[in-house]
Amino acid sequence: MRDPRFPTVVLCEYLARDTYGKHLLAGVYSGDILVGALPAELRVTIYAEFVAPTDGDHKIELIFRLGDKDIVKAEILAAGVRAGTMAVLSVPGLGFMASDETTLSVFATVNQEAPVVLVQKKISKAPPSHPIATGLPF
Repeated sequence: MRDPRFPTVVLCEYLARDTYGKHLLAGVYSGDILVGALPAELRVTIYAEFVAPTDGDHKIELIFRLGDKDIVKAEILAAGVRAGTMAVLSVPGLGFMASDETTLSVFATVNQEAPVVLVQKKISKAPPSHPIATGLPF
């Protein structure tokens, strides 16, 4: 069950903001992360909406884990947020190397509570007929 404090979580390759302040997400990983060959160099960005459970400051830690190894930790302070309002969290452009089939997981802790899983994606080699493996357009 998804944590209600994080109603929207998207893992993608690229995140930007347009001239009106709207977020632009590109290369969204809607399923597993398929690669043409292993090892593979990957780039991921996370976009998450956080709904504050109470008024005040909220210390959020995002933990990126490849298999059983933490590869990046990011601390974010959502300062002065009112209960029930949303804050957007993003960690752009995280590059890493996946040497074998594994799982990429992103966890969050809020105010040092127990971590919750935001997203988990299996990283695997695409089947030989898949466009990623063949290099042909979709």
